[in-house]
Amino acid sequence: MVEFKWDAAKAAANLKKHGISFHEAATVLEDPLSTTFPDEAHSTDEPRFVTIGESSRRRLLVVAHTERDDAIRIISADERRGARGHSMSKAKRRDDDDLLPEYDFASMTGGVRGKYVARLRRGSNLVLLDPDVAAAFPSDGAVNEALRGVLNTARAVRGKGGLPNSALQPPSRTRSRARRKSLVRALAAERWR
Repeated sequence: MVEFKWDAAKAAANLKKHGISFHEAATVLEDPLSTTFPDEAHSTDEPRFVTIGESSRRRLLVVAHTERDDAIRIISADERRGARGHSMSKAKRRDDDDLLPEYDFASMTGGVRGKYVARLRRGSNLVLLDPDVAAAFPSDGAVNEALRGVLNTARAVRGKGGLPNSALQPPSRTRSRARRKSLVRALAAERWR
């Protein structure tokens, strides 16, 4: 399972400065048409990468990140706009920026298309909420708190003998178990005739 990580203060600063959450930025790495390049300009302490691709909100983003084992640490993200847009344009680069003001992706070498897609399809700690659900929770902490409450309730009820294990399984899994049990019963009945 791939684990996404980031510094909470940096994530808040990126959201304020660029209007892009690191949650959304992470979804760019799930885009099969995304392209990941080595970011030579920022790879002094560790190998860094820059990925351009479409986010879950259908925005073209540039995401700076690094890899450590099965963890991907998001460093920065910005929106890539056309020639008339302001983001990623020829602006002055500050020393504390983790993205260059402009990338010429056409001339960059070493790009890998959909580098993380297969790994992310096997699982990650990133969960994309439907808009109506996301509106009910102001932060990832609120979502985690609510889910812990559900898990604690389920454990308490199950501990009293009131909730079978199958109640926590997806409906498709419980249906397939019920079909298997039914088939086993039918075969057993057939055997005793």
